[in-house]
Amino acid sequence: MRSMRLFFTPDNTASGQFVVATWDSRYKILHFHNGGLDKLARLLEQWSVIKTKCVKDGSPSPIPDRQFLVCLPEVSKVELDPEEGLYERVSWSFWKSYKNQDGSIDDSFTVKKAIYFATMDPALRRDIWPFLLRVYPWNSTLEQREAIRNDLFIEYQDIRKRRMKNTFMKVKMSWMSVENTITKDVIRTDRCKPYFAGENNPNIDTMKNILLNYASEHPEISYIQGMSDMLAPLLNVVRDESVTYWCFDSLMQQTLFSSTQNDGMNAMDVNLEYLRELLKLFVPNFFMHIASLGQDALQLMFVHRWILLCYKVIFI
Repeated sequence: MRSMRLFFTPDNTASGQFVVATWDSRYKILHFHNGGLDKLARLLEQWSVIKTKCVKDGSPSPIPDRQFLVCLPEVSKVELDPEEGLYERVSWSFWKSYKNQDGSIDDSFTVKKAIYFATMDPALRRDIWPFLLRVYPWNSTLEQREAIRNDLFIEYQDIRKRRMKNTFMKVKMSWMSVENTITKDVIRTDRCKPYFAGENNPNIDTMKNILLNYASEHPEISYIQGMSDMLAPLLNVVRDESVTYWCFDSLMQQTLFSSTQNDGMNAMDVNLEYLRELLKLFVPNFFMHIASLGQDALQLMFVHRWILLCYKVIFI
């Protein structure tokens, strides 16, 4: 987010439009028809990462407006981790220096520390992500990793065959629903990225196949909205269907998506229930206000994007 701008209605400064601008010059417009925009302005003025800029005179807008510039918060040295700044970014030379002649890595602890504190060269992601996602052991040799890759490829083909066989033998309404949801999600996931852009893009089909195979192999989890956003950057970087599947499988084991259904509730429902309880505990007046609006308001539709944002490629 680069900036936020508030446009006030001339005859009612509590109403107007709230425009959010991203760094890639995309804009989201929120309309305040029934007041509240003035309260939002006061809240933004108190936010520590905001610089207020009044543009009454120099603005081309014919109506009163205010602009808020988003800046990075300053963190004092005492607030930093003691190891912050001790590691260099993982470059090709850094990565090569930690590899033995047989391709194994003994000191994975230092490599992971460097990645955590100083990131890595983007060109290295294809090599390193499978290690971070436990597809390959750090101490495995080049020869061993080739064998692992071949074994996982065969296992992935078996998963695909089982899915095709089950689909052919018995098509259930629940599975048809999963297929339809995945199909709808993949065709609108990261289409602005060159790897997924264009009509009849085979990479879209690859993403769909991986998600279908995962849902078939893990029926207790199946498919949850947001998974396609987790898979897209993996496929874009790894660019190998089988290896990407196993990276994705490992990643899912470490996320809320791997939560099994509880009393008919999926992971999203569980998290929304947690949030309702937290609102009831910490901001009871706000919770009572929401409850007074009816059952639909208690669905907390306004926070769905917050939860899904954790799994968006822009966040990753």
